[in-house]
Amino acid sequence: MPRWLHKRGMVWHYRFNAGGRDYSGSTGATDLATAKLVLDEARTQAILLGIGKGKAPTLGAVVSEWLKGRAAGRHKSAAEKNVEILATMAKMPADRITTPVVQEWAVRWMADHTTASVNHVLRYLKLWLRYALAEKLIREMPCKVPLYKEQERPRPVVGVDLLDTVCTKAKNPQIRAALALCLMSGMREGELLQARWEWLQGDTLVIQGKTKSKRIRSIPLPPRALQELRTFAGDELPRLGLMFPGKNGKPHSKGWLRQALGRAGVDGLGMHRLRASFATWLLRNKANPKDVQEMLGHRYIVTTMKYAEGSLEAKRKAQDELWA
Repeated sequence: MPRWLHKRGMVWHYRFNAGGRDYSGSTGATDLATAKLVLDEARTQAILLGIGKGKAPTLGAVVSEWLKGRAAGRHKSAAEKNVEILATMAKMPADRITTPVVQEWAVRWMADHTTASVNHVLRYLKLWLRYALAEKLIREMPCKVPLYKEQERPRPVVGVDLLDTVCTKAKNPQIRAALALCLMSGMREGELLQARWEWLQGDTLVIQGKTKSKRIRSIPLPPRALQELRTFAGDELPRLGLMFPGKNGKPHSKGWLRQALGRAGVDGLGMHRLRASFATWLLRNKANPKDVQEMLGHRYIVTTMKYAEGSLEAKRKAQDELWA
């Protein structure tokens, strides 16, 4: 076996020292003759780099080398796509990709794409340059690859107008009543699925049973919520049994309401959004945060405040009222 070559599985790898530095990597070859050629080229480049005369490979060549040690699939498709995006830099020697070059590309790309898209490509660029440095393909990192701060997208806050949207499309009469109860009580999904008429005591919903917090909590229901329940179950509300039983008389399975809303054309709306909307509307209407915490069943008030969503309109209203 040659002095600087060894096998790992079916592929030949090299390891040698040049100019006081250790070099190692995969030849990508399964036959010895090809492996020797790759080794000779690697040694020549290492020696030239060591005396400052070596020509660094292009970024495209670095990516090709990087892909050799990885299984084809998502790595290959993502790499090819990002190399195509970085078309100009892909043809440049890796050690010539300076910070101004990267920044210029980022500014141009950001004009028509999101910050997240820019950062996604830049992460790959940073990965490839670090790989080139580790494999001694370049002598030092040629640039600082900046990642840009992304502005958080405001999460939707839904209101009672959603009930009318769902009412016209949902075939199951349970959906509107269940949605109204969630939106106006902040119930968890597990609590909704096992909700019973016995929990309704006058205009107060007393949540009990196997709840996440393992505590009984009382939530006053607004007249609108009670009206929705009467529309669904009749003026004389039942006193016993599940509020929203499945076809077999047992509770619906997890994800029932979300799936039903999706069939009604309301996609991506889950129980967390309904609970967060409940908390947000209460806090915007100056409810005591401690009361909101108890209604949601949170142990810590910090959790409750994470549920609340801000808005520019609410901030403007607060400012106007404060400084009027």
